Amino acid sequence: MQKNKIALAIVRAVTYIGLFAALFFLFSQQATGAYPSDLPAHIKPPADDTYSALRIVYQLLIGAFDLPGICAFLALVEIATLALTEYLIRKLAPSAKPSVAFVCAVACNFAIAIFLPFIHSYYTVGSPGGNCWHNSTYTVMRLLALAALVFYFKFDGRIAARSRAASWVGFTVMLTLATSVKPSFVMVFGPAVFVLCVIDLKRQGTSTVKTSLLVGLSLLIALVIVFYQLTILFPADGSEEGGIAFGLAKVWRARHANIFVSFFQSLAFPLLVAYVTRFKFWEDRMFLLACLMTFFALSEYVFLYETGARTYHGNFGWGVSMAIFFLFVAAISVFLENRGAHLGLCTTTLSDEAGEVVVEQKWLDYVTLFAFAWHTASGLWYFFARLMMGASFY
Repeated sequence: MQKNKIALAIVRAVTYIGLFAALFFLFSQQATGAYPSDLPAHIKPPADDTYSALRIVYQLLIGAFDLPGICAFLALVEIATLALTEYLIRKLAPSAKPSVAFVCAVACNFAIAIFLPFIHSYYTVGSPGGNCWHNSTYTVMRLLALAALVFYFKFDGRIAARSRAASWVGFTVMLTLATSVKPSFVMVFGPAVFVLCVIDLKRQGTSTVKTSLLVGLSLLIALVIVFYQLTILFPADGSEEGGIAFGLAKVWRARHANIFVSFFQSLAFPLLVAYVTRFKFWEDRMFLLACLMTFFALSEYVFLYETGARTYHGNFGWGVSMAIFFLFVAAISVFLENRGAHLGLCTTTLSDEAGEVVVEQKWLDYVTLFAFAWHTASGLWYFFARLMMGASFY
């Protein structure tokens, strides 16, 4: 057991170092404009249209360390996201073997929509996925949002915590910081957690009201920031064209010939998990929250779009990406906890009473794992064979 822990620690350290080197190289190329990305626009000095607090952080890093400081910062953010993903999986699926949790965390941080070149030639455009390495505001927001979710589950009781009060403070701070970088997370988390609070009220009664009100207070603080950001992005004085309008998948249809196929490209793995675990999300609040976030994110992406010059930038899609990333983390956690034992992925074993169910569903479990591997393989190829080679991030 001790040797296994040491071996895993070594593998983890080597993985972190290797990824940091690769990411630092990628972001260095992007920062100079040698590789295509949004980073050159993000690192410009703050202007009147600056809505993200990250621009201020970038200026501090440039002043102290020049461009390498930003590149190292972003690489560390990605590594921290991987570490936090592993932590979350180990907490949500405590029976999973530590090595399995680590491998699944790495997979979640590379998984994108299943690449089907004979149907759609693009990797990310038109096929939403949880991982993106060309938009730095999403990169930083995702880490802060994931931290907010960890504190939320501690405050909520899904993850054991020493102090619920400290967990609420941590949740509020991280939610506020994530929103100040990019409003996409709070725009999908807010309505999802509201529905979850209503479900809690129905299931558990008025004992949940205090918890729900405190979560609402945290959201209110974040929404004040969103309101300020909207006044910058969509000024009311007519000085700049742009606004929010209703439509029917206007941006999505422009990016993919068949959004029905795109839906399954993006969500094949979590949909299979929902089926093989007998729709466990009805019982597991964490999985239910992930599903609700994805539902509201897709609804916003389908029915809302920006007018003006940013119409086809697809900015409502960032909420979809964040929701899908968390959905993959939730789905693999639920799969490991409920179906991982007979596959040798967990330290526990199934009881004899579940034997018949195991035999009947085993082939579906392998199909589910294959889908997860395909999502991950698509992301690995996209990262190492395209982005690292300077190809377009599309």
